[in-house]
Amino acid sequence: MEEKKKLDISQVIGFALIGAVLVWYTMTQKNNEPLVETPQTENTTSIPTESITSKSSLVDSLRQAAATQKYGDFAYSAASDTDEKGTTTLENNVLKLTIANRGGQIIEAQLKEYENYQKKPLFLIQDSNADFNIQFNTQDNKSIHTKDMIFEPYFSKEGENQIASLKLKVSETQYLEYRYEIKPNNYMLDFSVRSVGLENIISRNNEIDLEWEMTTKRQEKSIKYENQMTALHYEKEEGKYDDLSVGAEDSETEENVDWIAYKQHFFSTILLTNTPFEKASLMSESLVVDALTDTIDTKKFNTTAQLNLT
Repeated sequence: MEEKKKLDISQVIGFALIGAVLVWYTMTQKNNEPLVETPQTENTTSIPTESITSKSSLVDSLRQAAATQKYGDFAYSAASDTDEKGTTTLENNVLKLTIANRGGQIIEAQLKEYENYQKKPLFLIQDSNADFNIQFNTQDNKSIHTKDMIFEPYFSKEGENQIASLKLKVSETQYLEYRYEIKPNNYMLDFSVRSVGLENIISRNNEIDLEWEMTTKRQEKSIKYENQMTALHYEKEEGKYDDLSVGAEDSETEENVDWIAYKQHFFSTILLTNTPFEKASLMSESLVVDALTDTIDTKKFNTTAQLNLT
């Protein structure tokens, strides 16, 4: 029976996008060009089948070699026909999420029932203002940053729930998986991370770090007041609740952190874990220099949390 190794976050991390049931999805379709046979005439020179096969194999070999040099053991999806720029969309009546093949992460999160102060759709995540990454070393000492890797997307349903599975593959049976599940009429996104068959790929001699960064976008007319209400909040062991400074750059290193919230005035993005992060480094920086200027960002938040393989 195949052994499955899981990252020590009790398999489940939840993203709650607070503020804002028809469910649908889009997945990037692979472009498969049909093979067109050309009728041969007496003047047509036929090309031996083995010659075509040889050229195709050479192209595949070169593509595999280039991917291996760039991505190491995790070159499987990049060497296949997975679209590097492809996306998957999960949507219910209150929330719309766009997930990229590159990095396997959310690149857009729209709260569908709300607008910003300019009467435009309200996005908590858009235009590369958020970054989610897991960093680890392989046994051959190659540093892997998942945000730069190519994941292969899969879509499925469980009842009315929509599921997107993004797999960073070593082979068909060895991979790191990001699993996203969205329910009807719900802001909570169930997000799990697991590794399958990677016990001889991921190094146990180095730390595994979860990195979550976000620059909060301006949503309100009064950016001064909005910025005063925007802060990084977190809960540590025994239900102790704390936050970082609102007005200045601030940082803390905490142990046994249960959840981390990038809180704006009316909207928040929250990372929750069933098993507390053993250690987390937290940082907050104010980006508003002059409230009278046309500022579009309020705060920059950053979290680095240590994970372990069970």
